[in-house]
Amino acid sequence: MPCLVRAADNSAADLLGLAREAFDQGKQERAFSLTQKAVELEPKNPQVYYVRGRLHDAGGQFEKAVADFSQVLTLNPRATQAYQLRGTAQFKLGNVQESIADFDKLIELEPAQAPHQDRGEHPREAR
Repeated sequence: MPCLVRAADNSAADLLGLAREAFDQGKQERAFSLTQKAVELEPKNPQVYYVRGRLHDAGGQFEKAVADFSQVLTLNPRATQAYQLRGTAQFKLGNVQESIADFDKLIELEPAQAPHQDRGEHPREAR
């Protein structure tokens, strides 16, 4: 059944859900449009940047992904998943030291993650 509610009437959580669905259906432009509306609706909500960062990462836009994951961490410095994803995106950009710093912070906040497999693999691949 088609959605009869205009996106502008939805909450940020609703918009993010619609964005995930659009992305899964291969509608990347629609997904980014919906996440942008969510950011405008709730600019202090780290989840809107997290979802947009995931979309950027999946689309190979690693610099934009890093920016969004950084915004998540500005709003919630204990968002461990954002450190992991930003570290991975940093590595994909060739920023090995920044990547290692993010994985180190992840391990500091979540000691159960040590030794973190991504942190161990990325430096070896860079050699």
